[in-house]
Amino acid sequence: MALDLVKSVALLLALSLSYSFTIRSLRRRGVLSEVATGFLFAAIAMVAVLNPVSFSPGLQVNGSTVVLSMAAAVGGPVAGGLAAALALLFYLDVADFAGLSGVLAMVVSTAAGFAYHQWGRTVVRKQWLGWMPLFSLVSQLLALTSLLFFHPGVADPDFSRMLSAWLIYASAAWGLGRILDDARQRLQGEDALRAHEARLRATVHAIPDLLCLLDKDGKLVEVLSQVDPGSGMNVSGMVGHTLHDVFPASEADRVLSQIKATLQTSNTLTFEIDLPTPIGPRRLEGRTHALGSEMGEDNLVVLLARDVTNRHAAAEALRASEMRFRSLLQNISAVAVQGFTPEGTITYWNHASELFYGYSEEEVLGRNLVDVLVPPEARSEFRNLIAGMLESGRPPEAREMLLLHRTGREVPVLTAIPSGCTSRRSMMKPEQSAILLRR
Repeated sequence: MALDLVKSVALLLALSLSYSFTIRSLRRRGVLSEVATGFLFAAIAMVAVLNPVSFSPGLQVNGSTVVLSMAAAVGGPVAGGLAAALALLFYLDVADFAGLSGVLAMVVSTAAGFAYHQWGRTVVRKQWLGWMPLFSLVSQLLALTSLLFFHPGVADPDFSRMLSAWLIYASAAWGLGRILDDARQRLQGEDALRAHEARLRATVHAIPDLLCLLDKDGKLVEVLSQVDPGSGMNVSGMVGHTLHDVFPASEADRVLSQIKATLQTSNTLTFEIDLPTPIGPRRLEGRTHALGSEMGEDNLVVLLARDVTNRHAAAEALRASEMRFRSLLQNISAVAVQGFTPEGTITYWNHASELFYGYSEEEVLGRNLVDVLVPPEARSEFRNLIAGMLESGRPPEAREMLLLHRTGREVPVLTAIPSGCTSRRSMMKPEQSAILLRR
C-alpha cells in the first residue's frame, strides 16, 4: 500500500508541473487553455486508475478522486467536466474492477470540486484557500464512503488502511490544490505585472522629455525614454558614461551635486543648466528624484530633463520688455502712475508721482493708496468705484478728482484706469496699474 500511495503522490506532482507548463504556454488562448488543462487532468486520472490501492478483495480506491476534485475546484467547469468525462469513460472501458461504487466515487469528488469552485467565486482568495483543507477531507471522505456504501459483497474491509488512505489522499488533494492555485496565481500576477509594465512604458514614451537613471557617481545607467531633449545629442549612446565625460566640468559638477543632495534628502530637486550642444547653447531644466530603497536601488536617481531654451528666451524677452516699460513710465514727468492691489496696497510709484504728491517711492510702497491720496470724504466713493470695476470687469470712465499732496493741499487730476487692469488678478501686476493724469 505504501508503494502505491507513493506512486499516486508522484503522479500528483507530475500533474502540478504539467499544469503549470500548460497554462503558461496557453495563457492567452481562452477555451483552448481550459480544454488542454482538462485533457491533462484526464490523462493523470487515467494513470491513477491503473494504480489502485486495495483495502480488501474487490474494494479498491485510486488517486483519480484527488485529481478530479482539484480539476473541478481549480480548473473550473470546462477543465473539470472534460477531465471527469474522459476519466469515467476510461474507467468503464479498461478497469477490471469497474462498478457503480467506483463511478460514484469519481462523480462525487468531481461534484464536490465544482461546488467548491463555485463558492470560491463569491469569496476572496485567502478565504478560499483557508477552507481548502476541510474541502479536501470532505471530498475524499465522500469518495471513500460511496465505495463502502455501494460496493456489494465486501467483507471485513481494512478500516485502518482506509483511514490512512483517506488522510493521505486528503493531504495530497490539499497540497495539489495549493500548488495548482499558486501556479495559476503566479501566472496571473506575471500577466498583471507585464500589463502594468507595458502601460508604464507607454506612458514614459509619451513624455516629451528625457527620462533616465543616473547613479551616485553621475554615470548614466539607463535611458527610459527615447526622446531627444532638444539638444541634438545622442543620449542613448551616452549609457555607461559619466556626466564629466560628456558635459563641461562646471555643469557636470552642478548636476552631480544635485544627485548627491537628492540621495541625501530623498526630496525632488529642480535645477537649470546651460549646455553647449551640437545645435548651439541650450538651457535644460532638470528634476531629480531618488529611486528609493523600496526598489532595492539606494544609489540611483531618476532624472527628468526638459529643454526650456525657448521658454527661457521668451521670459527674458518679457522681462526686458517690462523693464523698458517701467523705465518709460518712470521717466515720464507729465504722467503720474501708481500700481495698487484690489485692496489698495501700493505696488508701483513712478517719478512723476513723487513730483505730483510729494511722497518718495520708499515712503508709499506697501501703504494704502486711499489713505495716502484720497480725501476722507471721497474714500468711500473711491472704494465703491474700484469694487464696481472688479465686479463688472470694465474700467470706469476717466474723471476729474481732487487728490491730496503730502502737505495736505488738494491736487486736481484726471484719473483713468487701463482696461487691462479691471480684474483682481491683473491688478496684482505692477506693470498694469491705475494711471493718474495731472490736469
